[in-house]
Amino acid sequence: ADGDSMENPASAVYWDLPVGWGPTAGEGDPLQWANLTRADGWTRLSHYLAVGCISAREVFAKSALCKNFAGITHRLLWREFHRLNAIKWGRRLFWLQGPGYVERPWSWETALIEAWTAGLTGIPYVDACMRELRQTGWLAYKGRKTAGYFLVFGLGVDWRVGAFHFEEVLLDYDVAMNYGNWVTVAEVEKHRRGKWITGDVTLADVVDASRADVEWKLSSEMANDPKGSYIRLWVPELQGVSEEYIHRPWTMDEAEMARCACVLGRDYPAPITGPLHLDASPEGAEPAAGSPERRSHPKDSEGKAYTHDEFIRFARRMRKPDEYGEELWAEAA
Repeated sequence: ADGDSMENPASAVYWDLPVGWGPTAGEGDPLQWANLTRADGWTRLSHYLAVGCISAREVFAKSALCKNFAGITHRLLWREFHRLNAIKWGRRLFWLQGPGYVERPWSWETALIEAWTAGLTGIPYVDACMRELRQTGWLAYKGRKTAGYFLVFGLGVDWRVGAFHFEEVLLDYDVAMNYGNWVTVAEVEKHRRGKWITGDVTLADVVDASRADVEWKLSSEMANDPKGSYIRLWVPELQGVSEEYIHRPWTMDEAEMARCACVLGRDYPAPITGPLHLDASPEGAEPAAGSPERRSHPKDSEGKAYTHDEFIRFARRMRKPDEYGEELWAEAA
């Protein structure tokens, strides 16, 4: 994209930016977070940086007069952060347990891996990401993170399988960026990660505990692309599916499947995870009858009010028991 472009989607959703929460209310978008929600990426310079056609210093210097300078600088800083991390951790960056020595159960089930790499998981956004990657050798930042999280926590597969695949197909492959991002997605990059996983925790427990977070991430993609334009581009089987069902075709009944000529299990896979609950309303909150009570937590800098269900979902995303959400609810006013 043009370095002077300010093409931020007006209704960009920041629920799930993997390295931050986006701009706070009233401050604008100085770091151009909204561009990270774009399916087509942003600067598209990663290919040239990866093979040495241009240096990070040159990008920094030439973007100094661009409107997006702060955002470009922010991305370059993350690039350097991963390089420093790679120097610090060395071979530990490639261990299953990661730099954080996190022990947890993993899957190496061939059927799951093949479905993910081929873009045949039955989860439209994930499949669109993996097909774009396979066909073009490129995938936007958000797509890499969401598809990666789905592999690790939606399917429970060894994160290195995903890292190996990206290493094979990415045209902008960069060892520090690739493995640095994967250990972060897999939550094995720090010692504090994975403390909730004890010796009694099974693979199924890990996947079940992560289900709400997987749904939350996919819901953010649904909110950012409600018409499913990105999905239609890369998953032609879903071309005839209406906007209502494009992100969640498993909610179609038989009559609707016949109408759009897309029968799950025949024309497009049924979801490999089973049906997921996706909701494009703010924070992925479940719509409830009436007006559910909302409370603001004293430690929330934005002062936003959330429902009881949202507090519980937050606890689960933090890998904590529901009781933690109940405690936050009780502390909120």
